[in-house]
Amino acid sequence: METAVKKSDFVLNPYMNSSDLRATYQILNTVVPYVVLWFLAYKAAAICFWLLAPTIVLMTLFSARCFSLMHDCGHYSLFRSKRVNRIIGFILGVINAIPQYPWSRGHAYHHKTNGDWQRYRGPSALLSTEEFARLSPSAQRRYELLRHPFMIFPGGFFYVVIKPRLALIAGTYDFITHLAVSNDT
Repeated sequence: METAVKKSDFVLNPYMNSSDLRATYQILNTVVPYVVLWFLAYKAAAICFWLLAPTIVLMTLFSARCFSLMHDCGHYSLFRSKRVNRIIGFILGVINAIPQYPWSRGHAYHHKTNGDWQRYRGPSALLSTEEFARLSPSAQRRYELLRHPFMIFPGGFFYVVIKPRLALIAGTYDFITHLAVSNDT
């Protein structure tokens, strides 16, 4: 027999307070090894390409950790200061080539509207069973194909790797255009 989950089942108080010391330690034990791994990858490539494989695996893990810390900065939960979270989040975004501010705004929207299908359906635009039933047979097949579990690899790659870089390119173009227009006036 299952029991209902109660609010008291969640012990969150120990995790509610940011610690600048702990946050600094987390940043250092992530970014320093990541930079060292870049150096090792450079050296390994000169010796033997086979040495790159384990280095790249480790770099990928540290990159994911950088992304996770960037995520926490976007929630203003890593450091006590909002400003420090913004600065460190920006730096971590540069490390991952993901513009942190727009990513965090989109992520905040996800948190604000998650579960409200009138406003947000998630990154894969899910349909209700009634909406699916109203699709044509070819549209149903296309919908099923695009949401097949194996599609998480190309879809996830696009969502995590390609889409943020396109945003970075567009943002850089907008910034340069803004500077060019600002200098003319």
